[in-house]
Amino acid sequence: MPDKIKLENPISPVNLILSTEPMLVSQGGGANYVHTQSSASTNWSVTHNLNKYCSVTVVDSNNDVVIGEIHYNSVNQVTLTFTAAFSGKAFFN
Repeated sequence: MPDKIKLENPISPVNLILSTEPMLVSQGGGANYVHTQSSASTNWSVTHNLNKYCSVTVVDSNNDVVIGEIHYNSVNQVTLTFTAAFSGKAFFN
């Protein structure tokens, strides 16, 4: 079973904002983006507007890490492709 992502920072607490909308998250000078994919799909098209080729971590609705293909369409947009449809979140750094 894959490891789960723990959303905590042991050095300083982080206030989480619960939202159904995509949002930019900034901590320690680096911008991040969290994409919520509400409808199950095998292809996720995400515009993050971070102006860089981000590292991406994807989790399903159970917060289990999911591995898929990442295609960088530009420095601001990616397409994520998976073998099965699911909903979840993508974290961009």
